[in-house]
Amino acid sequence: MRDGNGRIRRFLINDTLVRDNAVPNGVILPVSSTITSSTEFRAGYDKALEVFSRPFMRRYATSYRFSELVTYEDGTPSNFVFDDYDDARFAWRYPDLTTHVLYTARVVEHTIRTEMAEEARVLVIFQLAKERLKEVVEMPGQDSNRIIRAIKENGWNVSGKLKREYPRLDDERLAERVVEAVQSAFEGREMKDGDV
Repeated sequence: MRDGNGRIRRFLINDTLVRDNAVPNGVILPVSSTITSSTEFRAGYDKALEVFSRPFMRRYATSYRFSELVTYEDGTPSNFVFDDYDDARFAWRYPDLTTHVLYTARVVEHTIRTEMAEEARVLVIFQLAKERLKEVVEMPGQDSNRIIRAIKENGWNVSGKLKREYPRLDDERLAERVVEAVQSAFEGREMKDGDV
């Protein structure tokens, strides 16, 4: 492919998991997030790719050249010519993908056990914050989402911008109760007495 090999690989990981009934249809594991989450996973990705490609490229270093531009059936223009298809066919058809499989298994496990578990934890906390905020002041869901994010991102304070968007938050006592409702959910504690 001229572009998107990484995207295709990530698609194939998810497609294989669905076809093998390892995850329900429609579930997409955010493996890209895991791969980019640490230098260990990024380095592992490169290493897994190079385990096959580096020896392959060494073996066929003299088997390719550049010639005149040709447009292939899929519309891809290329001037790359490879002379040893017969010799390379076995490697392409039956590659040793042990390293790839082991790396992919680690990525999938980390995605499920760590990345998705953390995301689920955040969603549960966010829902608790919405419920606690609703105990203080009634508002549409999208407004509560906006207020929760703004308060969290502003270091547990109501910004002037948020007060302009929601003039009710000019009431200092109400603003304190709103902050307490949101902050208590994220910090894993009960709301202070009298705040409901």
